[in-house]
Amino acid sequence: MQPRKIHAIAVAVILGIILELIAVTSSFKFWQFLRSGLDSNMLIIYTLLGGVFVICIGYASVIFFGGRTSLGIAEFISRMGRSRQVIEKADEKENMLFVFLFYVLVPVAVFFFLVAIGWNIFNLDSSKAGFFQPILHAIDVFARAPRSVSPASYSAELIPISILLAFLAGIVPSICAPYFRRFRVIGINTRPFHIALLLTIGGLLVGLGLIFTLLGEFYQVLWIDRAPVSYHYVLLTMLGFSLHYAAGIFLGLGKAEKSVSDELRKKKGGPVTGGRVTVKLSGRS
Repeated sequence: MQPRKIHAIAVAVILGIILELIAVTSSFKFWQFLRSGLDSNMLIIYTLLGGVFVICIGYASVIFFGGRTSLGIAEFISRMGRSRQVIEKADEKENMLFVFLFYVLVPVAVFFFLVAIGWNIFNLDSSKAGFFQPILHAIDVFARAPRSVSPASYSAELIPISILLAFLAGIVPSICAPYFRRFRVIGINTRPFHIALLLTIGGLLVGLGLIFTLLGEFYQVLWIDRAPVSYHYVLLTMLGFSLHYAAGIFLGLGKAEKSVSDELRKKKGGPVTGGRVTVKLSGRS
């Protein structure tokens, strides 16, 4: 494993742990732990174990979604758009600025998708959802805690939900991650599929969020002075989980890239192929 990659993983893991510790120690008062019967150290352990589990999920996701299924998704997108994608191996020498941006943008993308999914679930969690309302409420990390439940206890119950949402938020970044380092994707009659996928899903989530925000929900429910204590814990934990998910992606990225290379060697034609695009200029004398 390259030293640069080891440093990126270490930074993501350490920053994630720091944020998860801050989430517990800065969100609750001593009396809130007494009321809940939950020791602060236990909540710290639960949160850190959640972060470890998220690292494992990120590792498995990039290998499965990025390495094994991403080319099938690229073919589906190409067939739907009647276009072609040519994937060629990039030069071994990495651009330092690009590598730095890659390692920064992966956790940012995961956090962006994580908050957007949680925010949209919160807005859909109403009686109008009908049959789906109980399911949405069960995975709504922004739902207000019942008065009879301590904020500390309620926040502990949100850890499994946050892990589930981290998994959902990391699927698209996991699919796209292998194609930013070792491969160059060239779209014929379209933009590269991994860029199109990120922009499409991101635009959809942002669009839904903007619609709900314009309706006034954000200012009525998530205004900082009115927000429940659990929101502070959840947002910091989400940021820590995003960094840990990114660390898992970095750990499994090499295997995912190797899987993509192996699949490309097997492909014979089709809308997605491995190779190199050359442009020949011809002029008239």
